[in-house]
Amino acid sequence: QNAEQRAKYPMPTELAPYMDLGYDWDDPTKSEDAAPFDGFKGTSSALDPKILQENFLKFEAMLEHYYEGLARPLLERQIAPTPDDPLYVPMLRAYSDQISRAFLRATKAKAKGESEMTKMVIGVLGDSVTSGTDNCYYDAWPEALRRQIAPLFAAMGIDVEIRNAAKNGGWNLASQMLCAHDMLGVSDRPDDLGLDFLFVCNPFVHSAVVDAEHLIR
Repeated sequence: QNAEQRAKYPMPTELAPYMDLGYDWDDPTKSEDAAPFDGFKGTSSALDPKILQENFLKFEAMLEHYYEGLARPLLERQIAPTPDDPLYVPMLRAYSDQISRAFLRATKAKAKGESEMTKMVIGVLGDSVTSGTDNCYYDAWPEALRRQIAPLFAAMGIDVEIRNAAKNGGWNLASQMLCAHDMLGVSDRPDDLGLDFLFVCNPFVHSAVVDAEHLIR
């Protein structure tokens, strides 16, 4: 049925690069990250915001096509707080702020003539679903997320690094918090910036609000 669906509604050619992302269908072990989308990496010119916006819109269109028009409700349900929560908009603004900071670091590094891309580090805690225990690590959501957003951020001169410290067995947040700092290598960045983002996915273990507050602090 999926093959029939794909044949009937093929992915548009201009959106295909935003889905394949370097995946080797014949031998997944040979898969590599997709090349950066159009931006300023490898060029002497500044990043064109219109080109970047076009990349994001095409990426969004690819998701809408893949999920048959249900991408937004399906994906938004995986994020907390939800769109109807008063904290949803402040959360998006906080995300935007962190990404903007990484982008400014990349812009300054390019202006100085530095060749290495700027790091954006995402720490991840969670249970077996997150660690990849139930599947191969390559297909677990943290690595899948990194592969999907890597070409977009590489176009901005940003190298996305995922640090996955999730554990099998449904450890609660209070237990993970004891070792989170060292497991995620918060202090080992030469720029002393710690983590840019911290994602926690424990669908089978509910934690107290106070544990989440301690972890954030």
